[in-house]
Amino acid sequence: RLSLRKRLVFSVIICLVGLGFLEGTLNFFGVARDYVHFRNNLPTATDSPESHHAQHDPDLGWVHIPDRVHHDFYGPGLTLSIGNRGLRQNPQSVDRNRAGLFRVVCLGDSFTLGYGVDDAETFPVRLQALNPRVEAVNMGQGGYSVGQCYLWYRRLGGELKPDCVVLSMITDDIWRMNSTRMMNGYSMPRFQLEDGRLVVSGQPVPAKIPTGESLESSSQAVSFFLQHSAIGQTTRQMLNSDSSLKQSDARKQLLEVTVEIVRTMQGFVERSGGRFVLVLLPEFRELIDEQAYRENRFVANRLEELSDQLSIPFLDLTGAFTVLTAEQRADHYLDEQWHHFSSKGNQLVSERLHAFLSGHVINYPSQQK
Repeated sequence: RLSLRKRLVFSVIICLVGLGFLEGTLNFFGVARDYVHFRNNLPTATDSPESHHAQHDPDLGWVHIPDRVHHDFYGPGLTLSIGNRGLRQNPQSVDRNRAGLFRVVCLGDSFTLGYGVDDAETFPVRLQALNPRVEAVNMGQGGYSVGQCYLWYRRLGGELKPDCVVLSMITDDIWRMNSTRMMNGYSMPRFQLEDGRLVVSGQPVPAKIPTGESLESSSQAVSFFLQHSAIGQTTRQMLNSDSSLKQSDARKQLLEVTVEIVRTMQGFVERSGGRFVLVLLPEFRELIDEQAYRENRFVANRLEELSDQLSIPFLDLTGAFTVLTAEQRADHYLDEQWHHFSSKGNQLVSERLHAFLSGHVINYPSQQK
């Protein structure tokens, strides 16, 4: 028989265990209720303009559907034409003789593609218009990350035989590599470093999910429970983790992945006798939001260091747009969700790019029309 003192201690322990069990049970039901709310409010796959001219690709995620002409695609008179290689067509290159022309491949995302403007108004076409001895190839794909640009060029670069490759990126092209699925429902491969070596995973890439279906992944569900459950909260407190620091570390890692991608692409291009050029394009939000501008500078500084190390010509076009007045900026960007370059914005990019290539790329024709 237990003494009174031991019975009291035992009773207290039983009560504490019971209360802990009750709290855990209530916490579980509370987390479950919050998860239902979280899941119901998750973003769903949306219908995007790219969905109308793209198709699933098991290696890249998605590519243009070749041999399609979309009249009035971005508005009356604004045509989007995709050629037989799956590249946006250059109306000034039709039936042109390749002999004697300096071929510049413009590689990038929707800003290079020329989202929102006509075939003749993209900056690759405007670049060619500045010099009759230049042939510009538009290798832009809406929504692509830096990693997807690398994979796409590795597939087509040998066939295109460029004299110069211009990789134009925005900061979001880097952060996209932290995602596995875009808002339009298309998936993408993963890119990471292992022992300093670039590793591509997630291939074959899953097919596009239907419009309206939840974009939630299993990792998001696990992350939710770790953040909201009592065990997860206690573990984070014990480890003294900080989400903002984790995000900062993740972005630093993605930037280093980008550095290795650029290093690898430079090798591809130069081994085939071409010259590799890096361009940073500013997004509209980076001109008006201080935090976004700081991220832009963070990326620009690292790319500048890389440029010095590898002797890669690097053109940072942020300054060319920050000096514009608010009214001028509105003229250089489109009034749509992503604020792509307008016709004037593409013209400014082409002029600055032409001047830069004239001064930094050997054998680039400097003669203007």
